[in-house]
Amino acid sequence: MEINDRIRGCIQIEQTIASIYSDFMNRFPVEKEFWEGLFYDEVEHASFMNGVDYLKFIPGLPKEVSIPESPYIAKTMEYALSVQNQIKFKQVSLEDALKMSLILEESMVETFMNELMVVLNSSDDKSYSRDFEDMLIEERGHVSKIKNMMLNKGYLKMT
Repeated sequence: MEINDRIRGCIQIEQTIASIYSDFMNRFPVEKEFWEGLFYDEVEHASFMNGVDYLKFIPGLPKEVSIPESPYIAKTMEYALSVQNQIKFKQVSLEDALKMSLILEESMVETFMNELMVVLNSSDDKSYSRDFEDMLIEERGHVSKIKNMMLNKGYLKMT
């Protein structure tokens, strides 16, 4: 899989996760605001990723930052699609939705997004600086938001 294909795969995953959060907004109206925030962040991230000239930045990526390999992208997409199917065809509890979302947010693709945004943010091209910074904060915050919601709902215990 070519670099462009892998990046497109990452974008598709962001879009699929946004779709999942949209479904959760409808399924869990009491928590709609929570899911809505995550949804809009993912839509924004996918849109932003579509607009960046990654080929310009990729040669400068540090060795520890790499675009996920196609098997990781495929595995993450497979999981995201299975979550979509569960939402459509099974009864999903709020606890299940939060657990599935946490897995998605901690996935390799989300990790790549965080790493890539740091690299792009530190590049000489400062035109994207503010957007990268905002996206990085949002992506890191998603895991915290989900864990906090799980704590508040009693699905996760402090150890």
